[in-house]
Amino acid sequence: MPAADFQLCHQRHCTCCGSETACTRGNVLSGHERIAKYMVKWTVGDPSHGMGWLISLPQAGAERHVAVSLRYSFEHGSFMVSNVGEEPWTAEDLLGFGKLLDRDQVIGSPLAEQTFTIVDDIWLTDPYVQDFVASASSEVS
Repeated sequence: MPAADFQLCHQRHCTCCGSETACTRGNVLSGHERIAKYMVKWTVGDPSHGMGWLISLPQAGAERHVAVSLRYSFEHGSFMVSNVGEEPWTAEDLLGFGKLLDRDQVIGSPLAEQTFTIVDDIWLTDPYVQDFVASASSEVS
């Protein structure tokens, strides 16, 4: 399930350090069918901020999508599902992503497994994510 339709964007400045914030957006496909869309944000040149991930997934049996927010920490080398309000997603960021779920609505559910499968696909196939991870990993090492 590769990520596709990548789009790199430079958005605004980080509220805590003033550095430029960049993001990538795209879709994850199974064949020709979109099974998720995503946005990944990071602070350019500062891996200490980690990466914010927003994943939109269709709900089974419904036309509505749900969104899961995650934080990747380079310091810990891991992802964590975020609670609503922990990540600085704007209303514009969330537009079209569906209802943002709280951490306790995701952890331990089939949605968690699906979300992390999608995250793996993005991590391995989005070239903008790969570029930032490579540059950040060399800075953190």
